[in-house]
Amino acid sequence: KRTARSPLETLKKRQLVGKLLKEIFIPNLNYAYRNLKKTLSAKEEDEFAGARGKKLIIDQAKMGHDFAADLQTIVCTCKAWGIVPVLMTQANRITANPDPVVAAYIGRDGRERGLSYPQFKELYDAFNDTIREVGRKNQVMVIDLAREVPADKKYLYDLVHFNDAGSQLAARIIAARLKGIIAPQ
Repeated sequence: KRTARSPLETLKKRQLVGKLLKEIFIPNLNYAYRNLKKTLSAKEEDEFAGARGKKLIIDQAKMGHDFAADLQTIVCTCKAWGIVPVLMTQANRITANPDPVVAAYIGRDGRERGLSYPQFKELYDAFNDTIREVGRKNQVMVIDLAREVPADKKYLYDLVHFNDAGSQLAARIIAARLKGIIAPQ
């Protein structure tokens, strides 16, 4: 004997049975679908929204001091654990006479932040100098990619990121320098 069900009740039961079957027979696919749906519907947050367009207050002395202290901590921690520390400067295309791409990139961001290209270069160079100085004071090897990799689009596709040729050159430089301190296994 049949009982009369409302169409909505029948539909709900079918949906529940469908969900159950999906969970039983294709749980990973169903999970991936739900996760993708949730990800696509989520609003993307801009963690830098509050800082965009605001002038930076740069205390170069404090930044340099803090960076040197951080590097010193890393060096001391390595030595305390019997690890040979090696520091490395960052190769870049930030030169006294930048090519138009670099000048435009830094110029745009710098104008927004109240930092001229020469000021940016001075600050950036100071960080690489700090790496060299901490290495010298601690008698730690410094692989100076900033000096050894030409500041050219042939090696860097933007201000600081290597392209394939740059990655290969940096790898050769690093391998040659590390060869002297790594014992053969």
